[in-house]
Amino acid sequence: MKTKTKIHLRITKNGKMILKTTTGKRKRIYQILQAKDDKNTTYYVKVTYPIKKYFNHGEYTNKKDAIYAIKCFTEKDLIEEFSHE
Repeated sequence: MKTKTKIHLRITKNGKMILKTTTGKRKRIYQILQAKDDKNTTYYVKVTYPIKKYFNHGEYTNKKDAIYAIKCFTEKDLIEEFSHE
C-alpha cells in the first residue's frame, strides 16, 4: 500500500490566516506561493510522509525560504526513507 506525501501550507498576513491548503502536488503549492504578496506575510509549511508519524515543518517569513524548505522536505531520498516501516 503506497500513500502520498502531503504538503500543508498556511499563509498568514498581518496576523490573519488568508490561506490554508493541503495537496500532494508541489507544483500546486509553488503556483499558490507565486501568486501571493510577500510583505508582512508568514508561511507555515508542513510535509507529512506516508508513514504518518513522520513529518517536517517550519515557519518562514519569505517565499524564497518557504520554497526552499518544500524542495528539501520533498527530496526523493527523504520520501523513500519515510515510506517504509
